[in-house]
Amino acid sequence: MNTVRLVPLLLVGLLSMLILGSCKKSTIVEIHSNTPQQVKVVKPQVKVFLENSGSMDGYMCSGSELKDGIYNYLSAINNYADTMLLYYINSEIIPQNTSLKQYIHNLTPSNFKLAGGNRSFSDIPQLFESFLSKIDENTIGIYISDCILDIPNHAAADFLNITRTDIHNHFTDKNKRIKDLAVCVYQLESTFKGNYYFPKGGSKVYEGKRPYYMIIVGQRSLLADLRNNVSDETITHGFKNYSAFSNGCDVNAVLLQGATETSMLKLNTMKNGRYYFDVLVNFDGTLQDNKYLSDVRNFEWINTKKLSIESINQVTSASSEYSHVMSLSIDDNVFSDMVQLKNVGLPSWVTTSSDSKGDSIINGKTFGIDCIIGGISDAFPQKTIANYKLNIKKN
Repeated sequence: MNTVRLVPLLLVGLLSMLILGSCKKSTIVEIHSNTPQQVKVVKPQVKVFLENSGSMDGYMCSGSELKDGIYNYLSAINNYADTMLLYYINSEIIPQNTSLKQYIHNLTPSNFKLAGGNRSFSDIPQLFESFLSKIDENTIGIYISDCILDIPNHAAADFLNITRTDIHNHFTDKNKRIKDLAVCVYQLESTFKGNYYFPKGGSKVYEGKRPYYMIIVGQRSLLADLRNNVSDETITHGFKNYSAFSNGCDVNAVLLQGATETSMLKLNTMKNGRYYFDVLVNFDGTLQDNKYLSDVRNFEWINTKKLSIESINQVTSASSEYSHVMSLSIDDNVFSDMVQLKNVGLPSWVTTSSDSKGDSIINGKTFGIDCIIGGISDAFPQKTIANYKLNIKKN
């Protein structure tokens, strides 16, 4: 073999490899999100409407968690809000010109009777119509009730569907009148001692735990500011379930390079054939809780093989302007994608908490609650709550 001729060939080959290696393009990630419009939030007026129908008497017993729970929470809201107005609600709205402390102290069956109104029948759609009529762009309304539907005599066979449609119509109409309307729904639980009234008539003395509900309505920016300033932890005894409904919103999203926020990131190191990186997102404006936002199944994107959401974690730093960090991975292709937070519609907890017959007392269930909350959910039909865009290219 001619070693003199072989050496130049080896040098040429080595030089070619170096040139090709140096020409390999880096993978670049770009992120695009619609920056939310800065809205100056004024301290709202808060109006509290507690249903004083006969079915609520049992919650007013000694040791009721309802009284403790709402007193602590409403006290925190009262300190946050501009003003707070207090009401009872049944067939009519009954103002209570008293302090919050006295309002809670007065929560007894005898005071409920003295307050007046028709306490024998709860027309929930009509209650919502009255409640919503008292809310404007600068008002947050809080409705507290067991939300048990009463079935009138000679009611149509599809009474529950009609009820759902009526509630849907009321909230849709309010959605047209108040820009960016939103609703937060809490399911809570309290000791109940007294007469349980069945939806189709009749009653039974019952002692045990029963669910009740707190429905908060207002402009989305007001509710987001409320949730940022008044923690759910102020609800003494906690709550069982939570869901939020809105028309969706813009969110801030940035890439994270070490501790630095950036809109463009160069990726050079692959692991198992994929690049890994983090995205900081502020989901506060969506009003969804951490349970909803940390569930990957509530997100969707197009290129499911090229892009993957590895994990979603809540940001614990109180000083951060972002609520969550999303860890993503991509393959070595060029593509664009939209990461979307989905509107899943009626939450599963509502369905499992609903009783469709109403002829017995079932632990943890409320007759027709899926039609009530379903009517609210139907008023917010958009498929996407929030999104941001990723562009993957070579450079």
